[in-house]
Amino acid sequence: MSISAAVRSAAGVGAVMDSYNLIWGVHASENRWLHVDVLRRDWGFRGLVMSDWTSTYSASGIARGGLDLEMPKGWYFNEKELLPLLESGVIRERDLNEKVCHILQTLSAFGCLDRPYDTNRVTEDDPATSSRCCARWGAMPSARRTTCRPRRSWSSATRWG
Repeated sequence: MSISAAVRSAAGVGAVMDSYNLIWGVHASENRWLHVDVLRRDWGFRGLVMSDWTSTYSASGIARGGLDLEMPKGWYFNEKELLPLLESGVIRERDLNEKVCHILQTLSAFGCLDRPYDTNRVTEDDPATSSRCCARWGAMPSARRTTCRPRRSWSSATRWG
């Protein structure tokens, strides 16, 4: 099954990971056409879009390009990088809130928010727990400013690129 068919079908794709390569001269992690126009608008994807490990190159590029989650941690998705972009109007708070909603909706759909979570078990450099750690610490402060509705129909993740 192709990626487009999986995303469009009832396969329950909850997350897409983009790649390192350039697409028409734009890094995949910063490619708004790919993330917003094709994936979200044309294919109807409602899950989260994450970068491949360290495949991010600028705060404004990934924030404006439709990426939701920087992996394995927020080198660019952090207060130091994003606050000046917010204050200067390069990015909007509602765009960041939308990213938070994508993350929280996906976590909720997979039941990750329905059970107690032991924060002592998360290590920064462990790929098995990094996504949860990044989502928890990166998403929660903004989550208080937005309303997210959980989706319960997703059952899998796929890789983009």
